[in-house]
Amino acid sequence: MEGLVKGDVVVMTFPFSDLTGVKRRPAVVLAPLEGEDVILCQITSKRLDKYGIPLSRSEFKRGSLSRDSVIRPNKLFTGARSVITRKAGTLTPRKLSDVVNAVCRLIRE
Repeated sequence: MEGLVKGDVVVMTFPFSDLTGVKRRPAVVLAPLEGEDVILCQITSKRLDKYGIPLSRSEFKRGSLSRDSVIRPNKLFTGARSVITRKAGTLTPRKLSDVVNAVCRLIRE
């Protein structure tokens, strides 16, 4: 998928941890890299854990997800643009800043 920028929320094909199948899941683009890859942060609708950042539909500059969710700064990964199925929206600058700061805090700890 072309035209991705930091803060975009995308839906992508994501493998189960045991590699027995795949599921479509949302993620936040943290860094679009040159070439095919992007650095992403997982989003879930599961309940909040100690690292999770709540995400409501009102915290999108454009678009949204179908339900309130949780951004997981402790679940980062690099993915190929080719597994992104669609762009769901873009976070507000404030929410993106919260996510980036949470990732940096985890790395500094």
